[in-house]
Amino acid sequence: FYDLVCELTMNGQSVGKRFLKIRVISDDGAQPSLGKYLLRWLFRIIDFTFTSEACALISVAVTNKKQRLGDIVAGTIVIKTSPRTAMQDIAFIPEQEDYTPVYRDVLLLKDREIELIHEVILTYMQNRNPEIVFAMAARIKNHLNIAQMEGMHELAFLQTLIKDYNHLTSKA
Repeated sequence: FYDLVCELTMNGQSVGKRFLKIRVISDDGAQPSLGKYLLRWLFRIIDFTFTSEACALISVAVTNKKQRLGDIVAGTIVIKTSPRTAMQDIAFIPEQEDYTPVYRDVLLLKDREIELIHEVILTYMQNRNPEIVFAMAARIKNHLNIAQMEGMHELAFLQTLIKDYNHLTSKA
């Protein structure tokens, strides 16, 4: 019961998860609902108690997103909360002077959101799972109320957003 209460009140973390710098999120990148937390918590019985942790170990070993059965059923994933790269290493690449930004509305995003887009791109480069790229692109398009250029795939869209953001903020 402790894990459920902590995850609900501590932004997807228990004390242990906070110490390990991990947290639970919905598989679409959003904050999980009460139902998702509850379902995840209920499946702990199968993941750990009934199977002596074997179910959890096997499912984490064989799933692309390293999810235990409770995460799969609930539609949640556990992510690292600390960035893999330092902020000064993120995507601040000098652009050509004659570069013309594609998405000027990118300035409506916060630095943290740009950092998260960069993290999604890095995660994709490591595990080649396109679902997280599709989900992030959809959320950003919805958030900014913009359309992706015809013929541009989601990864290029996210990379263009970072390029545009860097160009526009460096000129401000």
